[in-house]
Amino acid sequence: MIAFGGAAPLHAARLAEKLGLSSVIVPSGAGVGSAVGFLRAPISYEVVRSRYMRLDGFDAQGANVLLDSMSREARAVVISGAPDAELIETRLAYMRYAGQGYELTIACPATLNVDSIQILRAEFDKQHEKMFGHTAPDEAVEIISYRLRGIGKVPPVSLREYAPEGISFEKALRETRTARFDGKSLDCPVYQREKIDVGISVSGPAIIDQLDCTSVIPPGHRARVDKFKNLILTREQD
Repeated sequence: MIAFGGAAPLHAARLAEKLGLSSVIVPSGAGVGSAVGFLRAPISYEVVRSRYMRLDGFDAQGANVLLDSMSREARAVVISGAPDAELIETRLAYMRYAGQGYELTIACPATLNVDSIQILRAEFDKQHEKMFGHTAPDEAVEIISYRLRGIGKVPPVSLREYAPEGISFEKALRETRTARFDGKSLDCPVYQREKIDVGISVSGPAIIDQLDCTSVIPPGHRARVDKFKNLILTREQD
């Protein structure tokens, strides 16, 4: 189990114990995981345009002109934020049987023509049967709108590896306080996470504090710091 967010590391060890999980990973920036994900996420932009068309009278040229316009809009935004990124596009059509009050989202090819319209119809019928258990091959099908998403492809994230610095474990100890575990008051050391060296491990009860969150190591559990500076919490009997 991976514990992220400001509160999860407080409860992760006990929750893993109840679920029968042997270990928990608390990333180095657990409390700001959402912000880190936002900063590392690829730039993307989504465009939605309504354009009603029945497949039995489909205007492929008009649809392609619309989609190309949507593509230019998405590309302009993505390129402004990631000029060197490879752009990936996905095109979707919102389709339904004529008169229905809901649509299914069907993947749309880059260029629409007579053959692709037949493919869209077949895929729509297939998805309708999969979702609702029936299909109506003799009924007219219509496209209500299109959605195009442009994404600037980013390289895979590589995690930095850290080597032990030989820092004594005592330097990470900030204080000792009384904490209650299972109804018992115990003397509990509080460590500053940023000062714990790679490869160091500590047995509970212990509290490991950092700027963005706090990790609780209950009795019977152990925490160690791996080469990526993640905290790995395990039950000592494991």
